[in-house]
Amino acid sequence: MQSKEYIVDKFKFHMSPAISMYVVWVLLHYVSSHLYLEYCVGNSIYGFVMSIFYVSTPFCQGLSWIIFTGSRQMLGMWIIIGTYVSGKLLYGLFKKKETIPKVE
Repeated sequence: MQSKEYIVDKFKFHMSPAISMYVVWVLLHYVSSHLYLEYCVGNSIYGFVMSIFYVSTPFCQGLSWIIFTGSRQMLGMWIIIGTYVSGKLLYGLFKKKETIPKVE
């Protein structure tokens, strides 16, 4: 029964709001990048010529903002994750070992 509670507790940690927001930013960044390539830049000579007009549209500006902001948010989340893992490692490194008293 203890292992079931342990798994539930770990699942609750993994579904924390911070992790959920990270996943949302990754999805937004991924989708926006593909939409930007498809609708704002194109992959032909026509797309190259028309991109100077498309880039200034609100749709493309919004996609560009999501791509830029998403990449900054993901960078910040890596810093948070690294800090958390470092803290856990340092806590385990400097944690006092329990000593068992000798019986004489």
